[in-house]
Order: sequence, then structure tokens, then C-alpha cells
Amino acid sequence: MVKHIWSRVQLMIIKGALTLINGNKAQAKGLEDEVLGNIQLITPAGFAHAPTNGSQAVMLFPAGDRSYGIAVVVGDSRYTLELAEGGVGLHDPSGSFVRLNNDGGITLKPSAGMVTVEGGLHATGEISQGG
Repeated sequence: MVKHIWSRVQLMIIKGALTLINGNKAQAKGLEDEVLGNIQLITPAGFAHAPTNGSQAVMLFPAGDRSYGIAVVVGDSRYTLELAEGGVGLHDPSGSFVRLNNDGGITLKPSAGMVTVEGGLHATGEISQGG
């Protein structure tokens, strides 16, 4: 009995790679190329992302049942952002990023070279142009 319970517990958490992504559902590859076909992608409220094929995911399987999983964390080590200790960033595979620097500054860099603001823009303080 204990051996059976331990076996189910071991099936509850896995790290794998997302292989097919469709909205908030995905297919993943687990250990030894195990195909996991019914993975729900969970995103925190107010955030949105569309993971790329091959993204890594930590998945939970209620009661160790591999027929339904929940990807609780999705990341992609192929795309990283350099941060100083204490820094926070938001980035995408194209190289665009917003970085909250540990000195209180904010760095915004679009990979296409242009920032688009929809709606009005109000600035207080100095605006400078570099080139």
C-alpha cells in the first residue's frame, strides 16, 4: 500500500518541454519522451504570454494521474535577460525588454527600434534625445 502511494506521489510533479501549444492547452514531452497530451497552461491574472515550442514547464498532475496536468511555471532558457542583483525584467524571444534596474531606473528597449504609445503621453521632468 505504501509503495503504491509513493509511486503515485512520484508521478505528481515533472519537468518537461512543451511541444504543441494552442491557447491555454498544450502537449508536452516528459521523461524518456513520454507524451503528455492534456496540459493546461496557468497564467497569473493580469499577465499574458504565448510560450514558444520547446519551452520548459514544471507540471503538476493531480493524484499522479498523467491524463491531465497543469503547467504551473513555464520558462525558456534559450531566451534570457541580463540583470544586476535585485533587478527585474520582462522580455520576449525577439530581444525586446523592460528592465527595472536595482538603482531605481527603468530601461525599455524594443528589438524593432520603435516604441508605440497608444493614447496620450504626459511627461514630467527632462526629456533628452540621444543618437
